[in-house]
Amino acid sequence: MCSDDASTGAKTGRGEGEGRIARLEIRLTGETFVAEVAVPQLLGNALACAGFSLEMPCGGQGRCGKCRVRAAGALSPLETASAASLGEDSGIPAIVASPSVEEANSGETPSPVPRIAHTLGETEPPDSSDAPGELRLACRTVMEGDCTVFLHAEESTGHLSGHPARLCSAIAERNKNSPDLLPLPEGLLAECATTALSLSWKATEQEEDVRAALSRTLANAGFSLSDAERRSALRNALRAWAPGKDLAVSVHRRRGRTWLTSGGEELCGAACDLGTTTVACRLFRLRDGALLATRSGRNLQSHFGGDVIARIAAATAHDPDDPGKDTPLSRLQRLAAETLETLMLQAARDAGISPSAVSEIVCCGNSAMHALLYGYRPVFLSRLPFLPAEKISSELPGADLGLHAFGGASVRFLPLVGGFVGGDTTGLLLAAQILLPPKRRRLLLDLGTNGEIVLQWEERLLACSTAAGPAFEGGNISCGMPATEGAVIGVERTDEGWCCTVAGGGAPAGLCGSGLLDALAVLRGWNLVAPDGRLVSPGEASPQFRPLLSGDTGGNNRGIELAKGVRLTQKDIREFQLAKGAVRAGAELLLEEVGGTWSDLEECVVAGAFGSSLKPESLVATGLLPPETAERITPLGGGAGEGCRLVLLGGDPLWNEACRLAAATDHVDLGGHPRFQETFVRFLALA
Repeated sequence: MCSDDASTGAKTGRGEGEGRIARLEIRLTGETFVAEVAVPQLLGNALACAGFSLEMPCGGQGRCGKCRVRAAGALSPLETASAASLGEDSGIPAIVASPSVEEANSGETPSPVPRIAHTLGETEPPDSSDAPGELRLACRTVMEGDCTVFLHAEESTGHLSGHPARLCSAIAERNKNSPDLLPLPEGLLAECATTALSLSWKATEQEEDVRAALSRTLANAGFSLSDAERRSALRNALRAWAPGKDLAVSVHRRRGRTWLTSGGEELCGAACDLGTTTVACRLFRLRDGALLATRSGRNLQSHFGGDVIARIAAATAHDPDDPGKDTPLSRLQRLAAETLETLMLQAARDAGISPSAVSEIVCCGNSAMHALLYGYRPVFLSRLPFLPAEKISSELPGADLGLHAFGGASVRFLPLVGGFVGGDTTGLLLAAQILLPPKRRRLLLDLGTNGEIVLQWEERLLACSTAAGPAFEGGNISCGMPATEGAVIGVERTDEGWCCTVAGGGAPAGLCGSGLLDALAVLRGWNLVAPDGRLVSPGEASPQFRPLLSGDTGGNNRGIELAKGVRLTQKDIREFQLAKGAVRAGAELLLEEVGGTWSDLEECVVAGAFGSSLKPESLVATGLLPPETAERITPLGGGAGEGCRLVLLGGDPLWNEACRLAAATDHVDLGGHPRFQETFVRFLALA
């Protein structure tokens, strides 16, 4: 909670925790925020308590450098591991202690203020001679007393994206160029009946309270409400009721539930894909299924790590018998809810509707995201037998999950398949079955941090998940970012080299998953990346490309400039190879399970991180899919989100079908598969 400090003009807040209390001052692009936080604690955790969660894809291991900030004050000494993680072998800009021009001329002792080394090819490094504080990794620095963090410095990373240019981005990004949705089958929409009523201010004078007056008016119109529906109706009426005036309302009846809106607002719903790295929310008008607004952004849980393993480890590490603590589990739950709520609020603002018009929310995500949203300690996902807390969750009001702005809306989470294969896979299956032409042999790939694969083989359904990591979504990539404004979403080969397509049409700010895929396909075509993933040396490259190559030969910091300020490093290529090898191995083993081959498949559906920017030829060029599938690849963008849309708009019949598909799918555990490791290694190559 923040309040204005009249003496300083700064915004202040109190962070939760135990121990001594210290002052944390945060300076962000001209504004100053002050929080009181418990010390000693990690600087990254202190910032999170103050409402500034930093992205930490490596889970706080000091490897990725995404949480680097400038800080001054009572901080622990810079440890060797942190310094090394900012060095040249890390693939991120290095710290150097070079003197300023004035210091060099004066002969005085050089200032200890660190600077970012010039590692971006022809791009000029920022002038940080007057930059305040020390460059630190927030995940490896302990705040021991009062300190100041400078988040506006050019070298600092964004709190939702690792690229400096994304520092001041809001959590939510408007998807201005959302692809057209696939048409819904005729007759799919659940019936929604609406009645217009007028609530009389004068009539309330005859009742003991407003609730009684509202109940009488609704009863006279033939509406019988449950206690929960009555509370929601009362809350929504009071939000809009002007003193002394009558209130025009609409009473909607859908799925056996009654919902009240005011001001002529129509009934709306949200379909939300809670991804490990990226979260997408879409608002729809329930009467006709029209898309009203779309927002997407980083999952705020990335503060605890870029993958589900890191977050499960954090959520299960605390003492379960001490519920009074601000535990990692409770923080992870709040961050999941905050991410969803923020995106939905932004979408509602874009659509010009109030949050009270949203009566239903359908979510999906993998088993870990489900557990963390519902506040379940994911202990059975931390080791064998890798079981979800529950496959099918009850319909809950939003308030129960911390979605307070949508507290009365009903929330459903698509049923889970098993293991780490969750409701996002169920949503993709449902979308393929309902929205695509029927096939008897089909492979579905959901390319995200927790890459899920489903094989439909005649009457059988088999599914597995692979720990692909966040590379497909721009995570763990040195210039990585989501597919939002400023992201390089595509790379095309030209006669002279290549050109980049930037979301929003402005200057490039980073590289998203589809851009990474295309870039590697183009670099392979120009023989700048070898089949084993090695970035060639300048001596091996054609003369026109040599100025773009920089860094030590053989080091992880070796890289090539794709666009001004956007650089692909050797480490980035290795991250992609690990993700690609895991997904390809999973698909190969599922085909092996049924005795099939790639040539037997009628269709390969690719959904997830690459979205509508996916180029099938890039999938083949990088070896993610074999050449025989080239003419049978169908991009489905946010396939899991499409499944949420179907259940949201189709109501209970589609929910029942989703439950049937989840129950009919056999989960294949790759963790104990005897041939997974050798298959994974075999397909690391960018063939």
